[in-house]
Amino acid sequence: MRYPAPTLSVDTHVKRALIALSAAAHFRVPGGETTTEPDARWALDRMRQTSVGVESLGSTTRHPQTSAAVVVTTTTIETTFYRSEPHHGGAPVLFLHGGDSTCLEWRFVIRQLGAHHDCIAVDWWTGGWTSRAEVTAAVVESGAAPWDCIRAHLHAFWAQELEGRPVQLVGTSMGGAVAIALAQDLAAQRRAGLDALIVENTFTSLGKTATRSRVVVVSVSLTLKASLLGDMVD
Repeated sequence: MRYPAPTLSVDTHVKRALIALSAAAHFRVPGGETTTEPDARWALDRMRQTSVGVESLGSTTRHPQTSAAVVVTTTTIETTFYRSEPHHGGAPVLFLHGGDSTCLEWRFVIRQLGAHHDCIAVDWWTGGWTSRAEVTAAVVESGAAPWDCIRAHLHAFWAQELEGRPVQLVGTSMGGAVAIALAQDLAAQRRAGLDALIVENTFTSLGKTATRSRVVVVSVSLTLKASLLGDMVD
């Protein structure tokens, strides 16, 4: 699905982002109340859950007479994320965690960058507290490709929570591969939805993405992430 690029002013974007953030329900991570690490507490206090509508999630219906594919109804995926305070100017930065991890993986980086940049970390299918049932059902029952479902979910999250604005994608490990796949979709928008792509310790070919967007490939330790990424998103 293609989304038209927004034409709203920066101030309006910030106001609408704050409204959307306040509308998303606070999410209490099970066992999170026992966490004492300051950066984890900071992220947990900002954890939200929102209902993301995803179209054509792995299955199609057929017209009873022509057997032609019919548009699929929207599937809702309860999605968990946290976000620093939206800021004036600059593309928001969307962080994708590695496989079997959670959005909390980026807490150290986002807490530092969040003072000056609009940073969002979202849980996707392999970890965290985002509902997995919908994608799993599409894969197991309908034979859908997991990558396609994951891309559809994150594309819908970008369109809903970030209003289809040009975004800087950051992914690590398997999340880097997901970021590359999502970047291909965003770079193909009529007016580009991709501002930059940063991947760390990941795999898969950058392929078409490298020819259509500004790409930075990074391989650094966690302790260097914040300072390095800070230079990149400025």
